[in-house]
Amino acid sequence: MANFIELDTIEVRQPFGTFFLVSITAEDLLEVCFTDPFRYEYGQAKGNQRALDEKSRIAEIREFVQGYDAGFPNAIIISANYDINGFNTDIEEDRWKIENKKLIIPSNKKLASIIDGQHRLFAFKDANPEAKKMQLACSIYLDLPNALQAFLFATINSNQKPVDKSLAYEQFGFDIEKEDPKSWPPDKLAIALYKRLNSQEDSPFYEHIKIAPQVDDYLKERLKNQKWLISTATIVDGIIRLISTNPKFDKYQLQKLVPKERKRTILGDDNSPLRALFLENNDVVIYKIVFNYFKAAANVLFDNAPENSSIFKTIGIQGLFDALKRIITFEKENNDLKNINFSIEKYTQVFTNVSTIDFTNPFYQYSAVGKSHISETILLLNNYITTPAESNGDARIEKKITTHNDIRNLLIN
Repeated sequence: MANFIELDTIEVRQPFGTFFLVSITAEDLLEVCFTDPFRYEYGQAKGNQRALDEKSRIAEIREFVQGYDAGFPNAIIISANYDINGFNTDIEEDRWKIENKKLIIPSNKKLASIIDGQHRLFAFKDANPEAKKMQLACSIYLDLPNALQAFLFATINSNQKPVDKSLAYEQFGFDIEKEDPKSWPPDKLAIALYKRLNSQEDSPFYEHIKIAPQVDDYLKERLKNQKWLISTATIVDGIIRLISTNPKFDKYQLQKLVPKERKRTILGDDNSPLRALFLENNDVVIYKIVFNYFKAAANVLFDNAPENSSIFKTIGIQGLFDALKRIITFEKENNDLKNINFSIEKYTQVFTNVSTIDFTNPFYQYSAVGKSHISETILLLNNYITTPAESNGDARIEKKITTHNDIRNLLIN
């Protein structure tokens, strides 16, 4: 009987053990691999993997692997010659082996346990046939005992450090100017608008954004005396929420097309307030709305606030974005988007109505609750809502808001 597959290898010797680097298609790898989630059976610990997250993580990666930009340069780590019960196979004709620098996989029996990379691999399971032809890098250990498989998995995952979100946005958008703006998904448009807000001298965020990684001594010197600084991620995420309720889905839909065919116009509508402008490629108007809103906030609130105010901390900027999103949503109920007033003068009045609020009060604490309180204060004092019940589902309040004390009583009690 012919071997299932033969693959060229690169042998890698390390103190932990020797493994072999190979390139194999997702389709073939799915034939021979299994995942063994950690669990207890009759009081005994079994397996070495997290449970597969079918509904969210695998579904999300599946969208990615079916796009034209799909790529996984990091290796999937596998231990061969173990069955699903964790037993080292003693059937010689089924065992994976190295011969003349080639990995011999004798059959398509599932005798390879995934140590790391299960979600990447199983995302291909229900992907389209073309996606399954993708070559994947794999590190193959032969006959690695179960205890060492678990040790390797724990070592890899305990030492990983999450990538700073601001840094990821900076790197993601470093060459954005080379692309057709009409092909930008929501996150790339948000990055482009953030870059403009960061570079325009008349922008409310000029020299107030911490670029990650902030290692340039010149920039550090320029920013060190600023009363307030905000992260890239805070601005980008705030803009994204104005134009998309599911930016990852939007991105994956576009990535399914070859670059020259990617147009925002193919994406569907959703209930984000500026979605129509995004789909129409009306980026200038989106930028101007954000600019005018925060220019008014800076003039009325930021410039006069003490350094310990929450209004220009992360929760403050997030709360302001939340309020803007809901203000536009409320106004769209009675007006077409093109007839809504987005002027600096209009937003100056919005913030003048909250200018006497003390945002250093612990009521506006540095937390998600504090962010909600900032947003609700703006909405309440501008009569967009009459009670907090309209924003948080709490039906305990019925009366009309008339004073600042009412806000505190209603939101705290």
